[in-house]
Amino acid sequence: MINGLYGVHLSTGSTSNTIRSNNFIGNNADDFIEYSPMAPYYYFSQASDYGEANLFQYNYWNEWIIPDFDIDGIVDNPYYISGGNYDDVPVVIPYNIPPIIASVFIFPSGGNVSGTITIQWNELMGIGDEDIYYDLYYSSDDSNTWVLLVMGLTTTSYDWNTTNIADGNHYRLMLRTYTSNGYFFIDISDQFQITNNPEPTKTSASFQGLTIVIFGFLLFILPFRKKRDR
Repeated sequence: MINGLYGVHLSTGSTSNTIRSNNFIGNNADDFIEYSPMAPYYYFSQASDYGEANLFQYNYWNEWIIPDFDIDGIVDNPYYISGGNYDDVPVVIPYNIPPIIASVFIFPSGGNVSGTITIQWNELMGIGDEDIYYDLYYSSDDSNTWVLLVMGLTTTSYDWNTTNIADGNHYRLMLRTYTSNGYFFIDISDQFQITNNPEPTKTSASFQGLTIVIFGFLLFILPFRKKRDR
């Protein structure tokens, strides 16, 4: 199912259907935005199910191929299907299609950043001779909300001036990769910190008080010593 509105649409009254071992690529790429309770961001669901007792299993969804931390070929999070169903076992690699190497962040990867940084990611590979575009978003609240940073990039890096951004500890970046033929991928960076205006080191009150005492003592003792010298 490639480049359609929905790769599969099950309407009210559709019951007990099994949708298994299919490739869903680039469907609904620009039409109906969905929110997945299983993921911290909005995306375009490639299938809809408003029927009952329908089963989605082992399908490949081209924008849903990470994470797979246990490397078992199954995406660790279920794929949300419009209408409230899920594919609980979405596969990482498509069927009968050469492997695709998705674009993922190289930098930043956690830690602390400041000033102008160069965001970097690897090039999308394995899709043939297609135009590839990248959109970048950032979140200051650990993926709860996203702000568009730049769209339509054709390179695999972007210089970001973070001095215009408030300092914080819960930043993430999101990379949206898409092609002229409907492939669509998303990657989210590790959490990182932006620190452009660190708090100045404060002199302790006791040290300040000691300085005042010493200064006052010198003001008192120096005139007295001058009188004795005479």
